[in-house]
Amino acid sequence: MKRVFLKRYSSKKYGIRNSQKMGVSKLTCPIDGFKAVAIVDEGWIERVPIEFKSDVCLKTGEIFRREVDKESHIRQTIKYRGTFEKYKLKLTEVEKKMKSNEMAPKRFVLEIRGSFHKNYHGNNAYRFYIHELQSELSKLSENLKISLKNMEVKNIEFGLNINLGYSPEFLIERLKSYRRKRFYIHEGVVSGHLVGKYCVLSEYVIKIYDKSYQSGLGTDIIRFEIGIKKMRKLTRRCGKSQIFLSDLLDRNLMKDMKLMLIDLGKKLTWDKTLINRRPIKFHKLWKGNRIKLLLKKIVLEAFGKN
Repeated sequence: MKRVFLKRYSSKKYGIRNSQKMGVSKLTCPIDGFKAVAIVDEGWIERVPIEFKSDVCLKTGEIFRREVDKESHIRQTIKYRGTFEKYKLKLTEVEKKMKSNEMAPKRFVLEIRGSFHKNYHGNNAYRFYIHELQSELSKLSENLKISLKNMEVKNIEFGLNINLGYSPEFLIERLKSYRRKRFYIHEGVVSGHLVGKYCVLSEYVIKIYDKSYQSGLGTDIIRFEIGIKKMRKLTRRCGKSQIFLSDLLDRNLMKDMKLMLIDLGKKLTWDKTLINRRPIKFHKLWKGNRIKLLLKKIVLEAFGKN
């Protein structure tokens, strides 16, 4: 029965090529959304081809400054916002005025948010390859005039899409918990359609949702996604104190993400009281806990076995 299952739910059905016959650059990349920060100098904003805007006081016409009175100094910040393609940029100018009337040097902190996958393809419903991630990273570094080694990753999301062959709602409805933490219904419930569920843990968030409904593609795609809120969840696994954008192409980091996705399939629990309300295809997938086997197989074929 196991062989029949693995053959029936082969990688070809999900549009994923055999990783053993592909070069490393052709392997699917799980990385999607991210947030990174970098320290830049005062003249950086003049060197990049990006327009930044800031809040202005309507009465005085001056740039809005936020002041915080600390015990030893007054902290003033000015925020500038801009965009590069679909990436959102925020530049924060920080100035400290000491109570002794001394001025500390200004600091400029750049924050970059966005999705590599969505910026490259327009959405994250299709395959995203490692060479495409490399292209996005190179483009960011070239246009922002900042080395990838100087952009520290603060949050990151990675996941996998699977074409089930039936509505993902049947699967999402039965999601109960992950590591004994309950799932909550996603706010995007429209016209009685269950879009997805999420599970909140201390260092990361699990999101499982109907990607076809969200993207409007009209196919039966479900997305399993892990959003890292505290990077120590990944740094502990890969043995690094910090992770920079230059590290995202590291094989060991990719392997850790792959193992977390496989572990996700192992630790999910399901509401069996709803087992009688299922389509035929779901029944075959449910029997013998084969959802776990399916997720593991697709992860290994998409991201490689090493």
